[in-house]
Amino acid sequence: MNRRSLLKLSFLTTVSWFFFESSVKACVSNGVLAQLHQKLLNLPHLKNFQVIGERYLKLYPEETQLKHLIAGFSELVVIAGDSQLENDWYRWLLFKIKQDFKHRQTVQIDGWIFSKTEAQLCALATYL
Repeated sequence: MNRRSLLKLSFLTTVSWFFFESSVKACVSNGVLAQLHQKLLNLPHLKNFQVIGERYLKLYPEETQLKHLIAGFSELVVIAGDSQLENDWYRWLLFKIKQDFKHRQTVQIDGWIFSKTEAQLCALATYL
């Protein structure tokens, strides 16, 4: 297994159950941040995600606004709200990551190449 596959596996495994709990109090319109916040708190290896997120935010300070960071995940949370579509969010996330690479929407952090979606999710973890 190569580094990229391992990273994807650990990232997507931890995120796989991410959207199935009920949301907490809404902090931002339509509760997206509240749902993401609750799920991120339960991520294994959260500190690793936060380190990556902190480095991403240092490289891209314009991304520090929460509203900007969560905008890309609004659709994902809506999908996850329907238990009939529990696998659709996983496919959506994989599609989004693949699209990021296809369209060169990537960032380099400490020599590692991440899709912008992956880096933004890590950045959201820094707000916990």
